[in-house]
Amino acid sequence: MAFTRRNALIALLAPLSRFTYAQALKPNFVFILMDNLGYGEVGVYGGGITRGAPTPRIDRLASEGMRLTNFNVEAQCTPSRSALITGRFSIRSGTHSVPIGAGLDGLTRWEVTIAVDTFTTFAKIAGAQIPQNRAIDGVDQMDFFLGNSDKSNRDGFPVFVVDRLEAVKWRNWKVVFYDEQRDWWTPPVKLGTPKAFDLITDPKEEYPQTGLRETWIAGPAVRIVTEFEQSLKQYPPIAPGTPDPYTPPKSGR
Repeated sequence: MAFTRRNALIALLAPLSRFTYAQALKPNFVFILMDNLGYGEVGVYGGGITRGAPTPRIDRLASEGMRLTNFNVEAQCTPSRSALITGRFSIRSGTHSVPIGAGLDGLTRWEVTIAVDTFTTFAKIAGAQIPQNRAIDGVDQMDFFLGNSDKSNRDGFPVFVVDRLEAVKWRNWKVVFYDEQRDWWTPPVKLGTPKAFDLITDPKEEYPQTGLRETWIAGPAVRIVTEFEQSLKQYPPIAPGTPDPYTPPKSGR
């Protein structure tokens, strides 16, 4: 075959086109984290104009994608950000509360950052490796997010407020170990008997279920707590204010 200008151009562009195609297979993500935003603030979840602040653009964005109706948020902003970028519950990273005053704070350089379930999901889409030398709490939700599965790969998790295990969430149920706090200054009061709330019929957690009817929830809740506590023994949490360089204890892998 004669080597013409056209053939030369094709030869030059072929590697570029393969590179462009490979790049196109990896989507770009824009992750927006809203601070101090309640579930019912935006219109798509019943707020918006009824709350005195219409949210038409957010509502339109939600109408074009997936709306999550069962999720959990941290009690403060620092642990939220920590969990999102590490894929680990903030109690593991020493970032379970907002730093107040001078001193060391924040993540150690040992942490690998992306995002809890978004960490593992985005990593799989991007072809990145999940760290194997630490506890990763996130699960791969790609099939669920893309509509290939009707069920989430997560059915429960421990709920921390600062450094205490406040509750356990399992499916649409929440088992609470402490009485609810309305401010930052009242000492937490541990309940003699945990309360159980059905978050579908009682999303504001106002009417605890009677123990005689809902004792079956204890089984899944205890399992979640036990598995998490065992993981803390294998991978001890990083203490707040730990300086760099950080080296995990030998008990971790």
